[in-house]
Amino acid sequence: MEHDLQDVKEIQLLYNRHTEAPFPATQGLEVMGIDLALIDSDSAGLIAKFLSQKGHLSQDDFRILHHCFSDLKVVVKELESEPRLYFSNLLNIVGQIIGFENTGRSTEDFKPEWETKFQRIRQILNDWDPIGVADMVDDEYDTMTFRTLAVIMNDKPQENIYFVLKDYTKNAMEMSVDEETLRRITGSIWDLRNR
Repeated sequence: MEHDLQDVKEIQLLYNRHTEAPFPATQGLEVMGIDLALIDSDSAGLIAKFLSQKGHLSQDDFRILHHCFSDLKVVVKELESEPRLYFSNLLNIVGQIIGFENTGRSTEDFKPEWETKFQRIRQILNDWDPIGVADMVDDEYDTMTFRTLAVIMNDKPQENIYFVLKDYTKNAMEMSVDEETLRRITGSIWDLRNR
């Protein structure tokens, strides 16, 4: 366990240095359908949680962190110069934290309510089924599921859910979804916070 705590301290130092760097001038920019501001805030929320809990995360936290890691790899590959360095550092920190998975965690860190919320969000998106494939592939919309779950988990504003849905349908799915539908789905997911 002492070795683990030392590793946590090293990650804390890495993250401290990372937070001293200004967020690159990419506000509102998306890479392959990934909103850079959202992936930054989602990753930062989980890193902060990991550090505050002295190297512990729930299974569901790690599950979302894996998704952040996958998105960050895509982002880093597509960016250049300072933005690439910024997100490379973030990718490195997230990758090191993933290395803690299944080591030194107690059952107290497991929060099954997040698994329940994940399944409920997936059901909402599958019921919506914007491209009509949910009856054949139940995980088609899991990218949106993970991202909207991260909004709830990290206590971000409701509007972030709306932006996730709008950005992903527009850029990754190349669809134009009407405002009323986006707001309705956003509200349904937001209502899961206290359930």
